[in-house]
Amino acid sequence: MNLDRATIMLTDPYDAASAAAQAAVIDRCVRHGRKVILVVRASAMRQQADLRKADTLGPSSDPLARAIVLNSGPIEAASRVSQALSDRGLATALLDTRRAAPVTRGHPLDAQPRHIRATWFERIFRHADVIVVPGGVGIDDEGRATHMGEDGASLTAVFLADALALPLVLGTGDPDQPAREQLRGRKAKLFARDRRVRVELASATPTPARLGAVGARGARRELRDRSIPA
Repeated sequence: MNLDRATIMLTDPYDAASAAAQAAVIDRCVRHGRKVILVVRASAMRQQADLRKADTLGPSSDPLARAIVLNSGPIEAASRVSQALSDRGLATALLDTRRAAPVTRGHPLDAQPRHIRATWFERIFRHADVIVVPGGVGIDDEGRATHMGEDGASLTAVFLADALALPLVLGTGDPDQPAREQLRGRKAKLFARDRRVRVELASATPTPARLGAVGARGARRELRDRSIPA
């Protein structure tokens, strides 16, 4: 299959108060025949805890080792979300970070995504309706873990939306403000602006027909592994 019937969504970690509402949005997309790539960020509390743990490694520690620590929060959050969606009856798969995380360039602790294996997503969507992606997690050219820095989940989401030619839907936000401006992190906002990534709010999500029209630009070209120019 190609990816023209998919949507990127960015959400906070599930909690008891928001899980039902967030799952309902995903379920609505799936019932209308759409696939969902769900990017999940770790909670602010977990991010701070991981930063403190990484600091205990010392200033001369290997940045790749620190990246593994900083990636543990979003990976665990994504795993919990994947299980929660599966428990609700949605066919859900968790991103294989060793094989399909964005390939990055730059410093391992402030990495920039540049390449994604679109064929991996196509293959997984043959049997799953939702793919859950830990935000901010990348790999280098040798397959070693890298971290996209603060608010890396937003950067992951806009990168995937651009590289796979898909719309991006934010799980929460202020309907009176432009959705693109509600992305967290300067890098993500600049990337979305420069690449003209289409961003919507879940509370104002277009009808499935309109979502399909937004994603139709992906259907007009064959998707292989995609790279973002330097």
